[in-house]
Amino acid sequence: MKALTKHENDVMEIFWRKNDPLFMSEVVQKSGRLNLHFNTIATVVRGLEKKGFVGHETFGHSFRYFPVITKLEYSRGLLENIIAKYYDHSYSRVVREFVENGKISAEQLNDLISIKEHY
Repeated sequence: MKALTKHENDVMEIFWRKNDPLFMSEVVQKSGRLNLHFNTIATVVRGLEKKGFVGHETFGHSFRYFPVITKLEYSRGLLENIIAKYYDHSYSRVVREFVENGKISAEQLNDLISIKEHY
């Protein structure tokens, strides 16, 4: 899965928060803090649709856009790509990296092991 650009991610956050179909004007309205022009947002949304992140349904001459991929699906796909690219598909190397750098304690590691034992 390809990583989103900053603007793409910002717009996807709007869709993920709302999780309902939105007309372009609603996307623009909810993007107030981003301070992006209508045309910029429209271009980003159309790009996201081409990439398969959003879809649309037609209402007369308007489109209502909706997320096709969830934030969890995106984050998992992105993580899988990073692990594949930088850790040779080895999840254990990632965990080892976190343990060696003090990002995961022995207690947290044991918690992860106990979770695995339940599955």
